[in-house]
Amino acid sequence: MVISFEGPDGVGKTTLTAALLPHLPQPAISLRCPGSTPLAEAIRKLVLDPALKATSTELALLFNAADLSTLEHARGLSSFVVLDRCFLSDLAYRGAEHPAMGALSDHLTALVGNRLPPKDVFYLRRPIDEIVARKALAKGDRFEGRGEAFLRKVHAEYELLALRGLCVVVDLPSWDVEECVRVLMGKIT
Repeated sequence: MVISFEGPDGVGKTTLTAALLPHLPQPAISLRCPGSTPLAEAIRKLVLDPALKATSTELALLFNAADLSTLEHARGLSSFVVLDRCFLSDLAYRGAEHPAMGALSDHLTALVGNRLPPKDVFYLRRPIDEIVARKALAKGDRFEGRGEAFLRKVHAEYELLALRGLCVVVDLPSWDVEECVRVLMGKIT
């Protein structure tokens, strides 16, 4: 089984994935998306380089190639796989950055996204003010370090994607990891 955790930077995807793994059918592993394959890692390194000059269309194509590589790898494993992000983040971040790219991003991600049905994509949701406060304490990369206004746009895009039925919304009750793991286990099983 392959599932994905989605949400804006700072929502707790990586922390909760690590805490959840011991509670899942074994063997269980986590993969980052994009990443976890030689091709996806090379693309990730390329697109995170602030010196890279690329159009939003070029970035969308690169991210979708990396996502496809990671998803295909995950589906080939005989483990329970939890992805830290998937195609939904491409839609959310591209929508926040370039709203006019919606149709192109939808078409591109449909090619990748049909390998991971919406029922297996969990949007981890917290109030945006809590995420903003948490992110103020951390440094970001090319995409994560875009500031509060951009983070709020990304959050709004995730809300729209949830309304479209592209994911299962999981309202996280607190920042207590164990409590959140119990909530997630109730949604996964």
